Amino acid sequence: RVLFRSLLYHMKKHAPKMRQEIHEKIDSSIKMVESKPRAFFGVFIFVVLMTIREGMETAFMMLSIREA
Repeated sequence: RVLFRSLLYHMKKHAPKMRQEIHEKIDSSIKMVESKPRAFFGVFIFVVLMTIREGMETAFMMLSIREA
């Protein structure tokens, strides 16, 4: 419980800064890329891959809980 509470505290404290940093980096990368469709496609692929990764991670955790 202590670990979970400390994680919640840390995320609540740093989440606004992290969100702002991510937005700034995405905006700067879009400005650096010549064509915006390429930048959009790159971000889109990244989001799709991260979503798939999280889904697989959840599925593996659920399988390990079921087998335990």
